[in-house]
Amino acid sequence: MRALREQGIDLSTVQRLLERDLPVAQVAEEYAEALEVQIRILRLRRAVLRAVARRDRR
Repeated sequence: MRALREQGIDLSTVQRLLERDLPVAQVAEEYAEALEVQIRILRLRRAVLRAVARRDRR
């Protein structure tokens, strides 16, 4: 359970996994996709901040 929580999986989902109400593969895929979205957002934010930093140096 700790490993699942460390991956950001909420307690109610962990409980459903333990009760075998949800397939592990489905939950893993959904959380992996959510992580991909977060990574894309962070990359965009980084690009914007770097552009602002370069502009202000001029």
